[in-house]
Amino acid sequence: MRWERSFWLGCALIVLGCNALDAAFTLCAIDFGDATEANPLMAALLGAGPLAFVIVKHLLVSVGLVVLWRLRGRPLARYGAHLALAVYPLVVFYEVLHA
Repeated sequence: MRWERSFWLGCALIVLGCNALDAAFTLCAIDFGDATEANPLMAALLGAGPLAFVIVKHLLVSVGLVVLWRLRGRPLARYGAHLALAVYPLVVFYEVLHA
């Protein structure tokens, strides 16, 4: 049971950290004119300002993590957490390479 708690805490910290980096890199790239936001929802939020963008982005990812944790006994939730742990750092790595 202790390992499971550590896994979920680690998952949350890594995903939230990657989300914060993703938001920062996105805002910088857009500010420098090097990129545009591909997600239509997030692009609309950027029109409302960077604070709205960051708050909603953080809330959406946080709610997703809470849902995964609440459903942690189900295999699909565990697969989702593992997928997030694999993909989100790759997204940040991609942004670093293309900055």
